Amino acid sequence: MARARPEEACSTLNTSAATGLTAEELQRRRAEWGANTLPEVKHRPFWRLFLRQFASPLIYILFVAAAISASIGHGTDAGVILFVVMANALIGTFQEGRAEHSMSSLQQLSALTSRVIREGKECVIEARDLVPGDILLLAAGDAVGADARLLEVAALEVSEAALTGESLPVAKQTAPLPRATGLADRTNMVSSATHVTAGRARAWSSPPGSTPRWARSRT
Repeated sequence: MARARPEEACSTLNTSAATGLTAEELQRRRAEWGANTLPEVKHRPFWRLFLRQFASPLIYILFVAAAISASIGHGTDAGVILFVVMANALIGTFQEGRAEHSMSSLQQLSALTSRVIREGKECVIEARDLVPGDILLLAAGDAVGADARLLEVAALEVSEAALTGESLPVAKQTAPLPRATGLADRTNMVSSATHVTAGRARAWSSPPGSTPRWARSRT
């Protein structure tokens, strides 16, 4: 395995590449950073979804047309227009409500798990419980649970199609990169929700949005 100065990387957040975080440090960081997950969108009530269907210029035009039809004695036409508008609103409300429910179900089914080293022991946890400084163990077939800096790699390849659209797996390494390297080209890091297609690695979970100084060279 190629090494990437793990003592330098891990010292940034006071963790050990060999033993990981202690229970006390884990609790402190969990309180500081919260869950490793995106904010959950609150479900909107039925009445709000229903009213949202009328927020369209076309709907306003139809209401005006219905009012004009009713004012000139064409009540049947006005009724038909209003019926169509209401039917469209009900169908739209039903579809949006079902879509929100489906998304919630998919999030529950697709909950990721990660293998980590904590207090010198390997364990499997939910990805939402990862904190900055956790030592991740990655192998072929794993989904990456959090953005992380690679400390050790052995023939590691990662599919990043969800982020970059690139269909071919990306070979990873541990050496520092130039400061101007873009996110998609940071081959010494792995990103959350990407998938390991080959090899194995040990990685350091980094804080959200961070670009550690030890991930870059001075050039």
